[in-house]
Amino acid sequence: MHVPDNWFDWLLWLFFEQGLGILWLAVPIWWPALRVALQRGRIPHPFAFITISAALSYGFVGAVYLVAILPLQAVGIFLVPQMLEAGIAGGAQLQGASKAMTALLFPLSISLPFIAIFGSLSLNRRWRALCGHDVQETTEHR
Repeated sequence: MHVPDNWFDWLLWLFFEQGLGILWLAVPIWWPALRVALQRGRIPHPFAFITISAALSYGFVGAVYLVAILPLQAVGIFLVPQMLEAGIAGGAQLQGASKAMTALLFPLSISLPFIAIFGSLSLNRRWRALCGHDVQETTEHR
């Protein structure tokens, strides 16, 4: 096993070869589970909270990919070479946009834990009302 001597190579080695990448990309699952386990009051439907929070995080990243990145990648693969060969204006700009969007894939995957943490904190504030527990408590007191 080769351990790199440069700090950046060591960080990449630790991240990809030692499994921290899987832990990083699983934050949408284990962060809400940690919130449920460490929260003072009992959260209603904890498994549903974990599942919905993870689905919102992965769904947001997937929607950004499908709406913004994938169409420009398809244009870059299928249309840009033909436009460049035919000499149509705008082919170089589309090629640059396609490469820029492809470059956004890595930052999008790096931002997944931050999206998950923000999403689970936002969902946690509204969870009791979404489950209908606040409505039941206010009608019981009348």
